Amino acid sequence: FPRDVDAMLYLSQAMQAVAIKTGVECWRAQRPNCMGTLYWQLNDNWPVASWSSIEYGGKWKQLHYHMRRLYAPLAVMGLADDRIAAVNDTAEPVDATVDVERWSFDGRILGSKTVTATLPADGVFTWKGDEAIPADADEPSFLTMTLRTASGTYQNEWFFGRYKQYDLANAKVRVSVDGFRVTLTTDAPAFFVWANARGVPGEFSDNSFTLLPSRPTEIDFTPKGEVSADAFAQALSVMHLRQTY
Repeated sequence: FPRDVDAMLYLSQAMQAVAIKTGVECWRAQRPNCMGTLYWQLNDNWPVASWSSIEYGGKWKQLHYHMRRLYAPLAVMGLADDRIAAVNDTAEPVDATVDVERWSFDGRILGSKTVTATLPADGVFTWKGDEAIPADADEPSFLTMTLRTASGTYQNEWFFGRYKQYDLANAKVRVSVDGFRVTLTTDAPAFFVWANARGVPGEFSDNSFTLLPSRPTEIDFTPKGEVSADAFAQALSVMHLRQTY
């Protein structure tokens, strides 16, 4: 149960992101039966609690960061029938590799495999996730999937059950600030890691993501208007899913 009002508000945003992410990923993987999606809604035009992904003041909610990642022309995703899908929205075939890793919730890699494929133009390449790494392992686990192409990389995660069914590690996320660049490290997997500069208008280069041990993540903050690096550092906070209860 959420520990306080801040945790409840955070969880409402994570839940919204999960709900719309689940639908959009499923529909993207069904092309050509489904060739596109629109979600409700983009922004608010007055102060209100709503479905928007951008709040009234212009700040991105958790959902908007997820939308930017999962609407990328090249993307990888897990599906409810335990398939893994790599989607190519470009007009040309794309040579790709997908690194699949199975992680324990305390931060150990339990298995890994690399799948090589040519993604069809304007199409989808799928395979069974349990063929890459069995899902019926004795230890509770989740998958990370990293799609690598000549034009860049895209990472996603897949959980075999609901978040509340797992004993999430009480990860200790460490934060280092250099100007407007934030470096995050953790001793255990941390989910929906959310950086927030309360009262400072601006956006991060990425947010609401999974942070893994031994894999530091750097994000940059772009302020909207005049603000000092010291003011940004003082306003900065970082929260993740396990800290909500």
